[in-house]
Amino acid sequence: MTESCSHPRTDMIKLVLWGVRKPETLHADYYQGNHVAHGDLVRGAPEDFRTSIKRYTQSYVFDAAYGDPSLQHIDSVSELWYESVEAAAASFAHPYYQQVVQPDGARFADESRNIVHFATEDVLGRPVLRGQGIKVHLSLTGAAGTAPQDLAAFLDAVYNESGSGLDHLLGRARSSLLPGAPVLSGIPPTVYESYWLDGEADIPSFQRYARVVLDRGQHAGVLVRHDSFYLLCRERRVLDSIEP
Repeated sequence: MTESCSHPRTDMIKLVLWGVRKPETLHADYYQGNHVAHGDLVRGAPEDFRTSIKRYTQSYVFDAAYGDPSLQHIDSVSELWYESVEAAAASFAHPYYQQVVQPDGARFADESRNIVHFATEDVLGRPVLRGQGIKVHLSLTGAAGTAPQDLAAFLDAVYNESGSGLDHLLGRARSSLLPGAPVLSGIPPTVYESYWLDGEADIPSFQRYARVVLDRGQHAGVLVRHDSFYLLCRERRVLDSIEP
């Protein structure tokens, strides 16, 4: 079930939660707990709580490639769009969140290992097709001293040179840490890019592209390769009242 209306927005901020399932929890049980049961709690929430969330998507990982095997393995990526950091904080302080939503999350998630932060998202090129095809999150850690704008310029240059090799790309977006906002848990990426691919047959083209990004980034001294990774996901929409 997805809520929808036609109010395009470009000034949203989002809360990003890189989720980790509890030990001894199967992927299927994690999905059932997070998307089905937890999602129903959000969809059925009091109106003032529910409508403060302008969009809510969940991406479930079915494969991944990590730069270093010691990196925290991620099971899902939840993205919640709000009007502002203050609106998100008010949502967290809501009695429904405190008494219902937050305790429910502890049933299936290892919250001590989650990574939670605020970000801004820039849609690059045509509007993305959320919830369709395969969504890939490319999580990138910038090298010490690399300014966010320099990392963005590097990624644009690589895409302009090599992006044509991505087969059946349905959309691309870049998410960056929100300046001045607190990191709520863990160590977030400097930047992560999201790519929507048409299907599994298009994964090899993304693998080639990711190697180009990581190879060039390491050579240029703008990326920490062993702290970077990508996740192959299936995206699910929980709520959506903004476009695209």
